[in-house]
Amino acid sequence: MCQAVSIITTDRYGRSVAEVWNSGGLVQSRLVHLGLVYPYEQYKSDCPSWDIVKRGEEYAIALISQQL
Repeated sequence: MCQAVSIITTDRYGRSVAEVWNSGGLVQSRLVHLGLVYPYEQYKSDCPSWDIVKRGEEYAIALISQQL
């Protein structure tokens, strides 16, 4: 269940770019961690939690490397 949504900016198509938090933490970080999404670096300067998202990506890369 979503506990908080923080709108960061709007993309060129008028869509909201946001951070979504639930009881497990930042949802985007978990999705990156699972390899389901890729962090779009164009918005990193606007994202207060970018370091959390990047840690999820680093974990996913390490996990995939171990499986190879």
